[in-house]
Amino acid sequence: MVLGGVLPGRVIEAVPRQDAVVARYAKDLPAAWGERLEGVRTRLATTDRVLALTLDACGGEYDEELVAFLIRERIPATLFLTGRWIDRHPREAAALAQNPLFEIANHGNNHRPASVTGRRAYGIAGTKSPREFAEELLIGDAKLRALGVPAPRYYRSGTNFYDDVALAMASFNNPRIMRDLPRLLPQLGLRMKAAWGDAVAEGREAVDFDAACFGMALRAG
Repeated sequence: MVLGGVLPGRVIEAVPRQDAVVARYAKDLPAAWGERLEGVRTRLATTDRVLALTLDACGGEYDEELVAFLIRERIPATLFLTGRWIDRHPREAAALAQNPLFEIANHGNNHRPASVTGRRAYGIAGTKSPREFAEELLIGDAKLRALGVPAPRYYRSGTNFYDDVALAMASFNNPRIMRDLPRLLPQLGLRMKAAWGDAVAEGREAVDFDAACFGMALRAG
């Protein structure tokens, strides 16, 4: 497979210091595994009663009805796209990236759990080495950049599982890491707010309901 004229194995070399990062963690053994490791952002830097709406496009169909609803109602959202979803829906991905209502973020190239030892989550095998994890992260970045996303600021792994070594690598490479934040719950009197820039950071904890791979990824394949 060729990505924008660059072989996927060379994507890492195109990113400053990436080989050094892989080498730095090559011999590290993970000591933790899960969704809520230190460094995964789960909070909003505000005391307002707001939620950040995030949707995952893991690998399934394009939910045109949902996207049309968000646009019609002017509801901003952060959309996490996998590389394989972009490959399957290039026109739709490009249109989403060009819409200022949405922030586009990295969901990995192949929706793999962020591991350096191949650990599994929900039956999905994680990346097996620091090099393989770096490719999962950076090929996803490269495909977003090809859509015109200049510097993807957020990364969420496939299944939202991480080990601490992969998490350190992702943080070193400087995308922010977000876990799934809840849907809007009108009965709680919450209003919608997108996860722009530093909106997802330390602060009051958002309502904590899992909402992994919903919306555009309801029919994930």
